[in-house]
Amino acid sequence: MGKFNFKIGGIGVSLVDSGLNLSEIQGKYKQFKSSSQPLALYKLRPMIPDIPAGNRIFQSDSWALYENGKNIVLRCAFSDKRDPTVRTALLKPDFLRGNIYCDLKNKALSYDPFSYPLDELLFMHILGRGRGMLVHSCGLEFKGEGLLFAGASGRGKSTLSRLWDKPARVLSDEKNVVRILTDQPWIYGTPWHGDAGRALNARAPLKKILFLEHGKKNRLQKLSGFQAVQRLLVCSFIPWWDKQSVKFTLGFCHRLFSKVEAYRLWFTPDVKAVEFIKKYVVN
Repeated sequence: MGKFNFKIGGIGVSLVDSGLNLSEIQGKYKQFKSSSQPLALYKLRPMIPDIPAGNRIFQSDSWALYENGKNIVLRCAFSDKRDPTVRTALLKPDFLRGNIYCDLKNKALSYDPFSYPLDELLFMHILGRGRGMLVHSCGLEFKGEGLLFAGASGRGKSTLSRLWDKPARVLSDEKNVVRILTDQPWIYGTPWHGDAGRALNARAPLKKILFLEHGKKNRLQKLSGFQAVQRLLVCSFIPWWDKQSVKFTLGFCHRLFSKVEAYRLWFTPDVKAVEFIKKYVVN
């Protein structure tokens, strides 16, 4: 029986192997490996037992969430496949403990049973229970400041991340964790990168959030707290079906924008955008 511990967004996870191969997971999360005490613990099992689904909470093309007595059942496909029967997770209501059962007939799953979308779904729920948010964004650190460039697919996150050179550090070009610890907002890189392939196990004190727009020239528009909250909710991964998470997230957003500034950023896809940001955004 093997075990692999890693940490994303300051949240430690332990995966315990009970007949499944952890080598693929260990490679994917290599730079996020951790020796600290984990918050969440999941046991990986090689067969899917007959688990009654219970009451359906939410369903998409590739996964479905159910409530079964005191447990949560998450049935999940592999990657972009639409068969939500190859993985079943039986979880405690806080999403911090559970068994993940995998169909060994699927060779891909026998190597990476924790792959998308299961990994991100679990983190989305863990963060929503009073810990933070997962944001569709490019996050970077420059001169000690954390900058978050948020936006839906196609808004230029990966494009913008490619334009930055050292000493800037791109934490992730696709998905970043945002948390507030001791009244200080932080952004964390994740292994879930975009087209630019930028992923870094690091964090930075968050100073500004910029919502991306394509533009013929580079310009900024300062946003009110209310406007910023509206935009952040649209480009974040939130379990809207979970009342506890929704209540926390709304309060978290208002608290966040009482501490950081927010802007709309229209930018051109060239180095002039970086020069503009350095001049008008970075202190």
